[in-house]
Amino acid sequence: MSAGKPNLSIKRIEPTISGATLHPSIDYLISDCVAKSEFARDWGNRHLAHRDLACAISDADDPLELASRGKTVAVLKCMVGILNDLSLHYHDSTTFFDAGDTVSDTKCLFYLPEDRLRAQKD
Repeated sequence: MSAGKPNLSIKRIEPTISGATLHPSIDYLISDCVAKSEFARDWGNRHLAHRDLACAISDADDPLELASRGKTVAVLKCMVGILNDLSLHYHDSTTFFDAGDTVSDTKCLFYLPEDRLRAQKD
């Protein structure tokens, strides 16, 4: 809850699930995801959304945990696991979410729209 209003959270998925065969695995995946993403919530709460004075002046007894690409990727993989578990249960299919992680793949995100516009003109 923020300002008395409910937040969108991965923890809101579990109470909406029907089907006893799915529930235990989703419970584990959600718990794992929540634990792995604690660093991001701390950053959001103390650095991004609400600038914590002690953190801002580097006088904190409890400094922010190091955030890294690896930790972020681990959280995203947990989320993909949850989404695919749900999709497999309800739709008998999964989704390929990983589009690659190389610099050239990232550049494609910028060049493909430009190439598409050029092709439309031609």
